[in-house]
Amino acid sequence: MYDILVTSTSFIDTPGKHQEMLASKDLRLHYARGPLTESEMLAQIAEYDALLCGDDALTEKVIRLGKENKLICISKYGVGLDKIDLQAAKKYDIPVTNCPGVNQVSVAEHFFGLLLCFLRNIHLEYNEVQGKGTWKRMTGHEIFGKKMLIMGLGRIGSEIAKRAAAFGLELYAYDQVLSKETMEAYSIQSVTNLEDVISDIDIISLNLPLTDSTKHIISASLLQQAKKNLVIVNTARGELVDQDAIIDALTSEKIAGYITDVLDIEPMPENHPLRKLPKVLISPHIASRTVDSVQRQGVMAVENLFHSLKL
Repeated sequence: MYDILVTSTSFIDTPGKHQEMLASKDLRLHYARGPLTESEMLAQIAEYDALLCGDDALTEKVIRLGKENKLICISKYGVGLDKIDLQAAKKYDIPVTNCPGVNQVSVAEHFFGLLLCFLRNIHLEYNEVQGKGTWKRMTGHEIFGKKMLIMGLGRIGSEIAKRAAAFGLELYAYDQVLSKETMEAYSIQSVTNLEDVISDIDIISLNLPLTDSTKHIISASLLQQAKKNLVIVNTARGELVDQDAIIDALTSEKIAGYITDVLDIEPMPENHPLRKLPKVLISPHIASRTVDSVQRQGVMAVENLFHSLKL
């Protein structure tokens, strides 16, 4: 009987077919609320044959120790693999799977939920009306006719583009590979150099994977050239932005806002520098956390797990 460690809180917290599938096999299931640190993983990895993980720190040390004991495979719930040392997994012959193509609708909808909430002051008005019992009426901003740069035109970026076109936004896209079909369908203009357009952009949507080349792609030098009313929305990875540069740009009013579903440290510590900063809106990494998306991702993660274990 295999011992399986499940760390994805979305998988754990949302009942559905994915949990039923996992329970249908003769497995010993163990649960730990992630994301787990390297030290937390090292303390227990030897006990498990497989992981159904979230954004846990699966470093070379963790993977090597797992291989030296029972570890057979890693099934990632979700898409991003930047927390897994893929070179180490290959070195120690540990298959790693993920769940592409299942969460783009939920993330795209969450993107617009955040953006509209911020620009129309809905989060602030909620606190005024239902929190304080006041009737303070703020003036917001439309998104119609604004220029939006989509950084990362993959599945999520394409879903955002589809909805953005319906809202009447003027669209630009930055990516290594741009789908001609998507570009033509939503009248998207290609961008090869961010510095060439940043001074004209009103909204940035960050949808890139985190790699060595994309880390801190939103840099201090780029923000120096930004339009004063720029709003950045990050539903990808916290490290895509230089956090110090973002804080400086916000406090000096070089940009109008930073909206994010992801942080450099998760869960967010109480003293996180973005927590009480004005012109910041944070959601706790829930862009893909809908009943619909969790079940799609969960089922795929379980199917991947079963396939790797030959069940």
